[in-house]
Amino acid sequence: MAVPPRLRGWRRVRTRHTPVAKHVSLGAQDLLYREEVSGVVLMIGAAAAVVLANSPWAGTVDQFWSVPLMIDLGVLRIEESFRDWINHLFMALFFLGVTLEIKEELLFGRLARWKEAALPAAMAVGGMIVPALAFFAATAGTEAASGWAVPTATDVAFALGVIALLGPRVPNAVRLLLLAVAIVDDIGAILVIALFYTRDLEFEALAAAAIPLAVLLLLRFARVRSLSPYLFAGVFLWFAVFRSGIHPTLAGVVLAVFIPARRLLTFDEYAGRVEEGVARLRAATGTDSSQAIIGELDELTDETQTPLERLRVHLHPWVSYGVLPLFALVNAGVPLSMDAFEALRQPVAAGVFAGLLLGKPAGMLAAAWLAVRFGIAGLPATLSRHHLAGLGILGGIGFTVSLFIAALSFEGPMLAAARTAVLLSSVTMAVIGYAWLRIATSRR
Repeated sequence: MAVPPRLRGWRRVRTRHTPVAKHVSLGAQDLLYREEVSGVVLMIGAAAAVVLANSPWAGTVDQFWSVPLMIDLGVLRIEESFRDWINHLFMALFFLGVTLEIKEELLFGRLARWKEAALPAAMAVGGMIVPALAFFAATAGTEAASGWAVPTATDVAFALGVIALLGPRVPNAVRLLLLAVAIVDDIGAILVIALFYTRDLEFEALAAAAIPLAVLLLLRFARVRSLSPYLFAGVFLWFAVFRSGIHPTLAGVVLAVFIPARRLLTFDEYAGRVEEGVARLRAATGTDSSQAIIGELDELTDETQTPLERLRVHLHPWVSYGVLPLFALVNAGVPLSMDAFEALRQPVAAGVFAGLLLGKPAGMLAAAWLAVRFGIAGLPATLSRHHLAGLGILGGIGFTVSLFIAALSFEGPMLAAARTAVLLSSVTMAVIGYAWLRIATSRR
């Protein structure tokens, strides 16, 4: 997930106190919280899924993902397969993390200033509209047309993993622009899922969702900063949303909206109080009160961190190294057989290819050109048209959210064809994007 420049140093300090990171060195923490590393892990998960799907154990693996798991709380009883639990519950954690990041960027980061947000916003919007139109054009008149949203998403972790392989030859501005584009892209994906992938509504369950929503609202009005009550209410919200017919991943989005983003101490206030505490600590050296003063300083540091930031930092490694690789392992298994390649003749595959291979780069680049041409946005000085072209190509890596929307849109042979097309398109654009940026940066 993205780290706004204003807050990056503070986050690094506090990650030492997260359950995952507290026992590792600062160097290991840097790796743990880098999108490029999580992108490589995601690639490994996808590769493992493909290998298993083409191994002698493919049937056993598929049966394992189909094992039913039940949660029975008396009034609430849900029975889903292992695969569906991952797609419904674990991906709610993914969208919780995504929305926390979006909220933070809107308040403090690159999207808080229009001048900096205009270019990535334009590229993200163009990169959603044109692929959707390309998909619809390729599938018009068929039942596959309902999956028009499949090629609209960009997998930022996968794309950043490709950029990481190029090392310092790619300017950091490319990475920052890609992160900003991905954030706006995620907003679009959340809206698409909310508006177009809702089943028949059950109004009793929807009414029940008002109870945890009211609790979340009261917690905000009471300015509660502890995360536990919010998460407890979020669990019940997920159950209610699941039963209502709305896709349960949206419970994570709603929960993130209510997480407080206000810090108790500004950085200037923190610095002044730390100076006072350090002076007291020097005067108390060798006395029993020194440990108490150190504890006070540690509490001061906690007060500079918002609940939103704490949850995002805690959640990041679990999502990046648990949820997303597991999602890839469950959903990216594509059998590379003649039947699978025959399925690519279906309209749904043509739509995915048209959207990701052609629509994504064309939409992103056209939107960038129009935004700069009409003075809506400016191009960073360190970026060239070659970098923008490479960014547009990497935008065609649709992977995670594309697979997720495909699972919402299709089933059976059409879902298999869509998955195969998404996987092949994403790998193709990753290879082309890597080659393009390597050649372009070598010339420069």
